[in-house]
Amino acid sequence: MVAQRDNLTCLQFVSRPHRPPPGDFAFYGMSVANRGGIVNRLVDVGVKLKKDTPIATVLNPYGEVIETLKMPINGYLWGWNIGSPPNFNWSVQSGDSVAFIYQDA
Repeated sequence: MVAQRDNLTCLQFVSRPHRPPPGDFAFYGMSVANRGGIVNRLVDVGVKLKKDTPIATVLNPYGEVIETLKMPINGYLWGWNIGSPPNFNWSVQSGDSVAFIYQDA
């Protein structure tokens, strides 16, 4: 994981190395968009969030919010599943996973 982070930093895919918060974590699941559109991220990764905290909105082509994605548990948004290589866009289809959710182990 450290090598991947260093490679992404070197290739300027990330502006600074991400260090996860200290502690033990377990994968909870994925946040899924029920509507297709353009995703607007609202929170940073690696920050402890409370259940029902809005983490992203899905917008239609006119910029109107058509869905708000919320944290399903008290836990961490570990990373985004959108806007990464090779696609580099923030669009999602209905049913696409958007973010990785982790919880304290």
